Formats: sequence, structure tokens, C-alpha cells
Amino acid sequence: MTFPTRCLVEQPHSSSVDFAGTFINLKQLSRATGLHHTYISRVFSGVRPLPRIETARLMADALGMPFEDFITALEDRASRELHKRLRRRQV
Repeated sequence: MTFPTRCLVEQPHSSSVDFAGTFINLKQLSRATGLHHTYISRVFSGVRPLPRIETARLMADALGMPFEDFITALEDRASRELHKRLRRRQV
């Protein structure tokens, strides 16, 4: 997948998230979409449900991802995050 350089970072930091094998700078994505970086962070972490279609399309466009690939990656990530939380509760 190809992402605009401004939304990428080489190493993870406090404003980035690993998504689809790439570190995305949440603040840069926020600037590119006009969405609040906290909202974006919650979407990527699975705390928020999948965004509305218009919002998801806006985020996918800002990342240069096909819409379907973006949704699939979000669903995969949300599923992994849910499984992590459930395993923590069982320990």
C-alpha cells in the first residue's frame, strides 16, 4: 500500500499507529482530513466502531488507500484489538 509521505513515520512515536504494516502519523492524518486526532486514534485502536462511510472514505483518500482495503484493514485491526482485550480479561 502507498501512503502520502506526510502521514508516514519511520519509527513509532506517541502520535503514530501501526496500520496495515505502516506507521501512520495521526496528527498529520488529522490535518489532512480535518478530523480530530483523538477520534482517529480511537477508530484505529478499535475503541470507536467503524466510522461512517463518508468518514472512512475521507481517511482512506488521505492515506491514498482504496476504500475497500482501508475498511478491510480497519476490520482486521479492530478484531485483533478485541481479541487482545478479551485475553487480558481472562488472565
